[in-house]
Amino acid sequence: MCSLWLFCNEYAVPKDQLEFFKDITPQDIACLQKASGVTLKEEDLAVCNVKINLTRGRRNPLERVKIFKDYDNEEMFSIADDRASHLLPVCNEDMIVRVYSKKHELVQVEVISEAFENFHLKTYGLKTQVHETPEKKKRRRPLLLESNV
Repeated sequence: MCSLWLFCNEYAVPKDQLEFFKDITPQDIACLQKASGVTLKEEDLAVCNVKINLTRGRRNPLERVKIFKDYDNEEMFSIADDRASHLLPVCNEDMIVRVYSKKHELVQVEVISEAFENFHLKTYGLKTQVHETPEKKKRRRPLLLESNV
């Protein structure tokens, strides 16, 4: 039998820290566990470092788009950033770090969430953009899937 991991927490890396970001590991989080009745091990949790961008990393993809003056003209030009739509994002890349519990015990989820918040506080000095699993979903019985392997 195989089971789904439980989502514990996530945060978005601040835009000014993207350049210096290195992937977060389970060891980074497990070592920041505060004293509790549960001992957190690296194999108890999973960390996903998710990079989302517009195909050119932090660079604006519209820099590569050339505009023609009209149908018969072969003269090309680019649109300056100050003339582009204000609907375009200011930053072209996001990094989201998510942490999951491999065990379905409520205490385990809480310990991992707290250690993850401690890591976020130690690394960035704040706890913003941290999203816990709602209490209602923590109490819900996890869905178990049978594997056909």
